[in-house]
Amino acid sequence: MRLPRVRFTVRRMIVTVAVVALGLSVRLTCQRHDEYRRKFIDYEDASRFMRNTVLINEKRVEVLRQRGVRDPRAAAEAAAITKDLGYVREVAEYFELLRKKYESAVWRPWSLLGPNPPPPKP
Repeated sequence: MRLPRVRFTVRRMIVTVAVVALGLSVRLTCQRHDEYRRKFIDYEDASRFMRNTVLINEKRVEVLRQRGVRDPRAAAEAAAITKDLGYVREVAEYFELLRKKYESAVWRPWSLLGPNPPPPKP
């Protein structure tokens, strides 16, 4: 039994190329979705951690300032924490910005993202 002869017409080649291109596009979009989702989860965790760090240190500074009336070491520690807290807030805002960026990218993986903003300087 002979196999039927397949003719390679221009139309069939165009359809074949279109089907292959569509499959590759779907695969690339799924890969981007997974990558953006992973980055979103990472930045969400980092943002949550930094926000909690800011809240804990703000409470700690408040307690140290109350103690600082009687103890100069507590006042000095509160001043040092307050100085570093500004940078920690900037880092928390930076992670929150990246979290929002990748959250929107998860739902639109077909669109390309621009570069990440530069991280805050200490």
